[in-house]
Amino acid sequence: MSRLFTITLVFCLTGICFSVSAERFTGYNTNISRFETAPNIDGRLDDPCWKSAAVLSDFVLRYDEEPARVKTHARIGYDARNLYVAIECIEPEMKKMTVSNRADDDKVWRDDCIEILLDPDNISSEYFHFAVNALGNKYDAWISSAGPWKASDWDSSWTARTRLNRNSWTIEIAIPLADLMLPATLGDRWSFNIFRHRYTGGELEVSWWSPPYCKGQKRVEKTEPGLFGIIKGIRLNVSDSVGEKKPAPPD
Repeated sequence: MSRLFTITLVFCLTGICFSVSAERFTGYNTNISRFETAPNIDGRLDDPCWKSAAVLSDFVLRYDEEPARVKTHARIGYDARNLYVAIECIEPEMKKMTVSNRADDDKVWRDDCIEILLDPDNISSEYFHFAVNALGNKYDAWISSAGPWKASDWDSSWTARTRLNRNSWTIEIAIPLADLMLPATLGDRWSFNIFRHRYTGGELEVSWWSPPYCKGQKRVEKTEPGLFGIIKGIRLNVSDSVGEKKPAPPD
């Protein structure tokens, strides 16, 4: 459920910085549960844990409050080692999808793909970016608003597997918690968003789970961490999951 409040936003686009004071909806939030048994990452989504996992659905179009033209259903959970995400992308025109077999960290967003934005610290100044196209080609980055910049020397050992079905394509993802550079003190509310690129029909359609809208402002930067949705209920022994330290932004 979303709620309304007043916020001052600062945008840095093409080198021009400006602020906007506006009422906005905070987006969606959901409680996720800890898995007793991890899923097998094969793209099939048939593991028992997914049946009781939190469901993220009702994706809406970018820059609009209209429902997406086709449905996307995501499920999410975690255990002591990984954050798990499963996505079903309904697609009635599978043969018209845009897909290319790309190298890792190539421009997978130019294909039919899913992107995940994650800020475990919930501090709204940096986030992790994961993307995978329908063929399973991956892209990842750690991005800080101090730049903004991409830490090109950072790579996660995450796993993603996809499956092309008759009227849908599906993805299973495991993101190691040790790759997320978690702080020693970590809350149970993580900023999170997920969106889908769909090129079927000849033009790009972007839909997302938690729409970062400002009241009276239609165009809002999709990668503003303070505008993500929230996943709640994550309880970890962080000492078991701390990985490398975050790189410092360039001077």
